[in-house]
Amino acid sequence: PEKVKEFIDQTQAIVNYWLLNHGFTIGIGDTIPGAAIQSKIEGIIKTAKSRVADIVIQAQDNKLELKPGQTLFEAFESEVNKLLNKARDEAGETAQTNLSTKNNIKTMVT
Repeated sequence: PEKVKEFIDQTQAIVNYWLLNHGFTIGIGDTIPGAAIQSKIEGIIKTAKSRVADIVIQAQDNKLELKPGQTLFEAFESEVNKLLNKARDEAGETAQTNLSTKNNIKTMVT
């Protein structure tokens, strides 16, 4: 039992030393994209907002295409959700593909 305790203590000391020297932290710099990436993401969001505004107008004018069994509200909600989900996915993909491989958040997520 004493040897097991000593082994666990020494193993923990090794792990602590390794984490101290090789661990990483996440800083604010890991969360802020560069200007070019930010511009692309803002463009994606701006386009999505514009397309949602078009859908709002179509719904208000009662010109929104309804799928069988859908009310106008359900069709509106479906179209808006589809557009916003696509914009979220595109913005996320843009951010992820343009981040450095040394980015600590990207390292944790992938």
